[in-house]
Amino acid sequence: MSGVETFKLGDWKLQSGETLPDAHIAYKTFGDAKSPVIIYPSWYSGSIADNEWLIGENQVLNPRKYFIVVTALFGNGQSTSPSNSNIKPWPKVTFFDNVSAQHKLITKHLGIEHARAVIGWSMGAGQTYQWATNTSDPNMVPTRVG
Repeated sequence: MSGVETFKLGDWKLQSGETLPDAHIAYKTFGDAKSPVIIYPSWYSGSIADNEWLIGENQVLNPRKYFIVVTALFGNGQSTSPSNSNIKPWPKVTFFDNVSAQHKLITKHLGIEHARAVIGWSMGAGQTYQWATNTSDPNMVPTRVG
């Protein structure tokens, strides 16, 4: 898939105490990194491409106005998943684990300190609420739309 990148997390400790060895999170960005940021996580079986229908100059998420970061969930086949790793049995992975990885991607790798919003539906919407509880800085993501 064109434009999809991966951010290596190393051995990622999960909320359950288990570890995803050599974990990575897949993501794709749209727009200028200096624009207001919108975080747009995928849902359980959705790929990054499945989120792209809302992104475009004549769409709700206009990359001329926003810097949009689309992330893929652990287990969806793009980020660390049973299908692209030798992890057996597959551990319990939670919203907390996914949002913690997204937060590291956003803040440490992309250098973003503030996002305008986190949006999503289905499990993407669930992650918007997890962003509210994971992030100790209320200014990081003041708006969540699920």
